[in-house]
Parts: sequence; structure tokens; C-alpha cells
Amino acid sequence: MRKIKVTLSFCLIITSIIGQQKPVDIADLTIKINAMGSKDLFYGFAEGDEIIFNFEELKGKTLKEVKIIELPNNTKFLDYKTSITIDKKINVSKTSVYQFKFNNGSLTAKTFKVRIQRIPKNESTISFNTNWQWKTVYDTNYVAYTKDSLVGYDTSYITKNKKELVKVDTLISELFTKNERVHSETAIGKTQYAYLNVNLPVNSYSPNSFNPYQSTELISWSYWVGVGQNAKDEYNKSNSSFKSGISAISSISGYGALASLALNGVSMISSPNVGDNVQYKFVSYRNGVKSIFDSGNGISATGRNTSLLQGGFTIELFNDNFRDGIDVEVKVVCVQIRKTWENKKITEQLVKPRYIKLNKTRMVINSKEIRVNVQN
Repeated sequence: MRKIKVTLSFCLIITSIIGQQKPVDIADLTIKINAMGSKDLFYGFAEGDEIIFNFEELKGKTLKEVKIIELPNNTKFLDYKTSITIDKKINVSKTSVYQFKFNNGSLTAKTFKVRIQRIPKNESTISFNTNWQWKTVYDTNYVAYTKDSLVGYDTSYITKNKKELVKVDTLISELFTKNERVHSETAIGKTQYAYLNVNLPVNSYSPNSFNPYQSTELISWSYWVGVGQNAKDEYNKSNSSFKSGISAISSISGYGALASLALNGVSMISSPNVGDNVQYKFVSYRNGVKSIFDSGNGISATGRNTSLLQGGFTIELFNDNFRDGIDVEVKVVCVQIRKTWENKKITEQLVKPRYIKLNKTRMVINSKEIRVNVQN
């Protein structure tokens, strides 16, 4: 009985030796890696294969890392600071691509030999193709998110005050009037000059501390200068014959023609043919600089100004007659615009959208390239 058992065991050993496949060479390479570089080799293996891995640095130097990975991330072998690996065997549990990774952490290049073999499981996989190819795989995920959805509108009404311009008035007023004696050259102890100072009305804008609902603004002014009774008679005659078409609020009387000049720029006032003359200048001072902006010489004169509208000016009168002095009358009329505002109650509609939150999902598809065995 003992003799039979020995014979059976021997037969099984012989059968195992006869059934074992010979190693198939996959790669027998000499590889150079630059300083701080790396090298990757990829080969496919069949299920049941046994990998035989040999590695040797030719000068006995070490590599930082030698690693064998079953893709995508199953590490099968890892060795650090190694210069040689002899007959490292790895069993392949499923058909897949393996990565052989060599990292050089040195500042000098390294040269090494590597030999990779496979022992097929049986005759059917002896001619297995160890090449690989790229394959695009897709990963589908569903991501939850919320979205505001419009479901209607809420309407409300509010009452509030709104400041509105309700009236614009044109104001005509007497700004300056004076009868001035201007002496001649022969007047003892007297001067041939007279100086009249005129201050323009100050603009006020809304809102202001005095009246937040009213503003006034000077837009123009006009003047008349006349010497003696003849000039005054002509002035009065022009005013009496003047047919006023002015639509304005006036605080003066007898200034129709002069007011029309201030408003429209057309003078209707005549000048006499006989009488004494006067030389006049309109002078302003800005930053200490004297500026003459109007002047003339005659029995009477008129003018209009729309440039100098704030501050003041001086009227210089000069008598160039050799005999007795002259009486000069000066009149200045100004035109202002007055604006009036009022608070008006208005109803304003407010429309506010109404939303609800909806829970939704969206499909997200990601793609990536992976190495797979080529189809045999």
C-alpha cells in the first residue's frame, strides 16, 4: 500500500512539470533615465499569467523608486532605492494592463536593464497580445440643485410726495435809478468824473434755506443813460407810445420800452438831436483786474447785457464840456426767472415677482481616457 502512494505522488509531479508553460519574453530593454526623470512601460497580461520581472542598474547605482501597478491603481510591487530586482513574480488575477514605473531622484542620469516575461496559464493564452490601446470611458453622475421658479407677481401701491415744477414767472424790476450831477472842467474844486456802483441781485436756487420750493435767476438787464431834459422827454415819450406785449410780473411802471430791451434785445427808445453829451463806461473788477465791457459818448444811450449776471459793476461818467456841469440820469432794469415747485401726491405701483424653490437634478457626464488590452 505504501508503494502505491509514492508512485502516485511521483506521477502528479511529472504531470505538473509537463503541463507548465515556458516563459514568454515581453521586453528585454536597456533604458536611460535623465536626472530627476522617470520612465513608464505599459504591457497587457491575460488572466492566469505569471509575470517575471528582472531589473538591474548597470553601474550598481540605485533608483529612487521601482513600481509595478495593475491599472488603474492597484500597486503590485514597490521598492525604494534599489539597484537590482531578480525574478520578481506576480500573479495576474484578471486580464488587464500593467504599468512598470521607474523614477530617478538623482541629479545624474541612470542606465538600467529590465526584462519582463510572462508564463501563460495554458496553451490557449500563449499567443496573447500584450499591446494596449486607449479607450474612452464615460462616467454619468446626477447632481442635485435648486432653482428659483417664477410663479406669479405681487402688486402693491404706495402714495408718496413728488416735487413738481408748477409755475415759471418772468419778473421785471427796477434795479437802479439815479440823477447824477457831473461837473465841467471849469468847476472850481470839482471833478469831471462821477462813479455809480450797481449791485446785481443774487441768484437763489431750489432747494435753499429761505424757500426750498422757489428759485430766482437773473437772465438779463438793460440800461438807459440820458443827459438833460431833452433826453428825459424822449425817454418818456418812447415809454408812453410803447405798446407792451410783455407777459411778465412787473414791480415798476414807466419802464416798458427798457423792459422790452432787457427781454428781447430791441431798443425802442429814441435819442434827442440836441443836447449835452456824456462819456460813459461800464466797468467790472474780477480778481483785481479792471474790465470795460460797455462804453459810449452821447446825449443818451441804451444797452443790454446777458453775460455779467452776478456780482456788480461801476458806471463811470465823464463830462468833457468846458462850460457848466450836466445832469445825467441812469436807469437799470433787470429780468429774472422765478420757478415755483409744489409737492404733489402720486400713487406708485410696485410689482414684485414671487418665486418658489424647486429641487432638481441634472446629469453630468465626464469622460476620460484609460489604457486597456487590445482585442485579440
